[in-house]
Amino acid sequence: MVLGLDVLFRYEKYKEYIIACCSLLCGFTLNYIVMSFNNNLMPIFPSVSYSTGYTQYDMIMNASKFSDFHVLGDHTTNLIFLSDIFDVGGSIWSVGDVFCRLFAFIIVYYSVKIINERQTYKNSKL
Repeated sequence: MVLGLDVLFRYEKYKEYIIACCSLLCGFTLNYIVMSFNNNLMPIFPSVSYSTGYTQYDMIMNASKFSDFHVLGDHTTNLIFLSDIFDVGGSIWSVGDVFCRLFAFIIVYYSVKIINERQTYKNSKL
């Protein structure tokens, strides 16, 4: 994160960082909305995670061992499309989680891009 702030202030890449921050804010907001519609709990819909061992049915039903704010989703879940539905085997993501991870991707991508451009410029002067 310090590298990201250094790149922001040194190279004035405000547009990219504002987009990244908006992505993070959007992700937090979407997660807050779905949790507020579901009694401050995030419903999850595991599928692949059962076969990889990342999630077990007993672990989800006993929330104290699993998480304080996750619950297994069912037919009574509100806003299913915003809940944790993207099961990638080692994690279960929601649309909000995707936006939060997009923040990290944008920060790292532009930081590396700027560092590479600077290095290329230094090498071309030699």
